[in-house]
Amino acid sequence: MNCITLRIFLSLLTALAFVPASRAGTDAKDFVAGPPPFEEMLRRPLSLGEALNIGATRNATILAAKSEVEARYGIAIQVRAIVLPKALAEIGYSVNQDSLIEANENSTVGPIVNNQAWSSDVRIVQSIYEGGRMLSAIRQNKLIREQAMLDFRTTVADVLLQVRIAYDDAQLAALQIRLRQQSFTLLGSLSEKVAEQLAVGLVSEFEDLRAKVEQANAATPLALARQDFVIAKQRLVQLMGYDEPVTAANNLGLQLTTPLRSPAYNGELATALAAAEVQRTELASLAVAQKLGDEAVVVAKSGYFPSVQVFAGYGVLSRAQSRDPGDPVHGALTGIQLSWAIFDGQFTAGRVMEARARRDQIGHNTDDVRRRVGLEVRTAWERMRQARVILETQGGNVKAADRTIGLAETRFTTGSGTQLEILSAQTALTDARDFYATALRNYSVAYSQLLRATGEDMSTAASSRRR
Repeated sequence: MNCITLRIFLSLLTALAFVPASRAGTDAKDFVAGPPPFEEMLRRPLSLGEALNIGATRNATILAAKSEVEARYGIAIQVRAIVLPKALAEIGYSVNQDSLIEANENSTVGPIVNNQAWSSDVRIVQSIYEGGRMLSAIRQNKLIREQAMLDFRTTVADVLLQVRIAYDDAQLAALQIRLRQQSFTLLGSLSEKVAEQLAVGLVSEFEDLRAKVEQANAATPLALARQDFVIAKQRLVQLMGYDEPVTAANNLGLQLTTPLRSPAYNGELATALAAAEVQRTELASLAVAQKLGDEAVVVAKSGYFPSVQVFAGYGVLSRAQSRDPGDPVHGALTGIQLSWAIFDGQFTAGRVMEARARRDQIGHNTDDVRRRVGLEVRTAWERMRQARVILETQGGNVKAADRTIGLAETRFTTGSGTQLEILSAQTALTDARDFYATALRNYSVAYSQLLRATGEDMSTAASSRRR
């Protein structure tokens, strides 16, 4: 596979395989001719599916991973080269003084031996035995390519997880802005009512000042939510791989259309752990690395055996008795050559020892990664479970707190309640809504992390989030 074909293959792989159009969502049109320019992206709705598409196409980490795949394909070609025949050309030319040629030095009739010697030949050389290296090279060629694609898929999955989390963070900040704005507006209305009652002597100056202070205090979390929204959008754009113009506003006008949701995970913890064991590309890559370690031992041991090649070709060389360069001798040549390091100072023994140790090291690393994968699954599972519990609890609390606000306002208007009751009820409502929104984001993130931990296709996010 040449470089051009490889680039086409990787482009299609990213555009089609990782984020299929059928999974990318219907709340925004998925691009077909490539990701939109920065200015157009700001003007059109941006679904989670399209954000994943753009990230898979433009993210610098993924682009670097594509180059790494090309490099490792080049390594595979180098390894395979020992199996294929080589065409070699050799040309030589030398000139000696006649005084160095005894026949010419003693000749009374002039030089009789050509003091200029030249030769050229073309050979086809084919290795027929390399101590096991040839069959190993064929196996390594396949394994190197397979491992390169597995590592590429790992990189893409990691990037898409970051895009999903950044999208969720931006949606959480947008939701918190709405919640904080509602609280600020409600406290403003309360402050106005207290001011009216102060004017007719129904309340004291203390209550008026208290209402104004509470409204002023509500402005701070509202400002922080707006700040978080700006930063979250900047983070999302960076992960999608866009270079922002210096003239672009810091508060980007992104239109995020995929809301936070809490899709149910269809499976038990044991199912998730089993899926991770089978689907995680990191574990599959390490399994391939173990096989490559076995091949490295084979290659190292080949130093104990001879190297045998056969060759055939055609040669042309100058005549010894003629100085006419246009009168050479020529003909076909064929043969067999063998080289064998009978004793190499234990160089091969050292290579075998190194190869075996590195193969064993891969095995230890595999055990560690398997345990880490299990921890990731269990951690994401527990976070998702706790977020679900908080969602269910806070969902009821939000309804109760909202009802409490209505009752407190009624009591305050009729004179049977106090301002403190309204402020306490508003604080409880704000906290309940904030806990609910945060739990919703945490659940979505934990769900994404569980998908990543189990090795699921991260591009299924959009269809899952619409449930």
